[in-house]
Amino acid sequence: MNMDSSIRSKLREIFRKSEVVFAAPESLGNPDLVPFCDQILELYKLKDTVKGDFEEAFIEDFDIFKECTWELAQVCMYHLRLKRYKAHLEKRLREAQSIPDFRAIPVIEHILDAYQDPWKDKELFYD
Repeated sequence: MNMDSSIRSKLREIFRKSEVVFAAPESLGNPDLVPFCDQILELYKLKDTVKGDFEEAFIEDFDIFKECTWELAQVCMYHLRLKRYKAHLEKRLREAQSIPDFRAIPVIEHILDAYQDPWKDKELFYD
């Protein structure tokens, strides 16, 4: 079953809007991403029968199209803990470490950290 294109469009729209808010001079930083994460969580709940497709869209939009900031991916993974996305990130981390890509390594590690409890970066997003 393929992901409904309107859902994919909505996901990309959330990613793009979050980037604009996050990059704005008046941005408060990571806390500004929480409402966008909430929108993604609601979208995920609506499409629980196509979770694998949702994961593929996350992989594609984060890694290929660069539509999603890593900070938004991080806070979303704290809540969603998508297994295929985690496996993808672990593979990307191994690749980055083998090069080594010192820009990618900490980004991927921060997202993977969000899969753990307690999540050490939680206070960066939530009071």
